[in-house]
Amino acid sequence: MLFLSIDLLVSFFRKSIFIALALLLLLQFTACDKKLSGDFGWATWDKKDTTVKNILIAKNLFQEEEFKIKRKHIHFSESQIIWWFYQITNAPFWTKKTLHAMLYKKNYSLENSIIDLRELYLHKGTKHPYARSSYEGLDSGHYILRINYDNKIIDNVEFFISPSPSIFKNE
Repeated sequence: MLFLSIDLLVSFFRKSIFIALALLLLLQFTACDKKLSGDFGWATWDKKDTTVKNILIAKNLFQEEEFKIKRKHIHFSESQIIWWFYQITNAPFWTKKTLHAMLYKKNYSLENSIIDLRELYLHKGTKHPYARSSYEGLDSGHYILRINYDNKIIDNVEFFISPSPSIFKNE
């Protein structure tokens, strides 16, 4: 009788392990299928403003809290250096070390022109991994910044550069 109950117990554990492994595999496949996304953060430094406060801000911009999270209605002026970061928000256990950024200038009559391609190194953030970079000397126009991983666009944002002072303020 004891022999029979041990066989039943072993059979139960085998089925339980099989069900647990099946659930783990199912979770793994659904997690892999989830679209990677994140937030764009922005900060600027006006090259024309040489006050001590502005220079100190420029030297300290690479702190996460200095950036404003923004995705729409983004405008800068030609005189600004644009610091930006991309923070991966839906993959806290992201283990890859690099992403790629492609900057396009929107051309309304032809295909968009790529004007910059760079590799981004991911940093460990307070909550999420992030990559950071900057652009300087962009001409007036409409731009698209795309974040790529493994030759796939995972996110993008549009912004405008104008010759007049920017609506975007770094406060």
